[in-house]
Amino acid sequence: VIVNDVTKTPNFLPNRFLPKTASELAIPMLVAGQLIGVFDVQSEQYDYFNSESVSVQKTLASQVAVAVENARAFNQVQHKTNQLQIVSEVSAQIARIQDPEQLIFEVADKISTNLNLYHIHIYILEEDNETLHLVAGTGQAPCRHVGTGYRLNLNTDDDLIVRSAKANQPLIDNQVHYEAAREFNPFLPDTRSLLVIPIRAGGQLLGVMEIHANREFAFTQDDVQIESLLADQIGVALQNARSFTEIQRAKAENDRLFNSALDLIGTANFDGYFLQLNPAWETTLGFSRMELMAVPFIQ
Repeated sequence: VIVNDVTKTPNFLPNRFLPKTASELAIPMLVAGQLIGVFDVQSEQYDYFNSESVSVQKTLASQVAVAVENARAFNQVQHKTNQLQIVSEVSAQIARIQDPEQLIFEVADKISTNLNLYHIHIYILEEDNETLHLVAGTGQAPCRHVGTGYRLNLNTDDDLIVRSAKANQPLIDNQVHYEAAREFNPFLPDTRSLLVIPIRAGGQLLGVMEIHANREFAFTQDDVQIESLLADQIGVALQNARSFTEIQRAKAENDRLFNSALDLIGTANFDGYFLQLNPAWETTLGFSRMELMAVPFIQ
């Protein structure tokens, strides 16, 4: 768009910092046909822009557009690389945690700290397979709901968290308005974007991770992919921690039965020696376990 006399153009918007503008040229900055900005040139002379100057400025606009797009692409790659590095580090750290409850708190804290999040909530699906229990929350804004028994029901409640859990897929709301944010959670009034990711292991829903951002359009499909990868790692770690807890519980019960049994129970190796004996051996035979294990059991 060329305006060689701004005083004769009704839609010209004067700029008090550029009071001497007499002519103006605006050129769209395009990359592969996609608009990424506008290159705006102003002159203090009337009738300044002709076909030759327009051609020059269009060339400059194209070069600037390509440079901007390249810079954006570089920043996106760097951002994605950094996030993947964080995912790798967090995954390695949480894989070593064997207590499910500690795991969830550690996950929330590490994700929030490393990704500098406004807020994060982690819900765990209870054994009834219809109740999501909020067990961890942290971020720049403190969580007021953890520890209060806050729960959502998959059958009766209807919000982004429940819809994500029922659909078993990530959901984004990149335009959470102030009133909706206050109604949704009065303790997080600055929420402007929400990303909700199911936590799964082997296709089974274990919980939901809810990430808050304090700006609109904060989440992209790249964020969905990366956070989904992290959620899957959390799911595997949680399932492993639960399995470890179950094994420990079963072992404790087995040890209790072993030690309290009146029958003589033990294990032996192929060399003919006892490896383990329950207390009933000492009570019944009158020998100590050390004496019984010191000689081949055939004796």
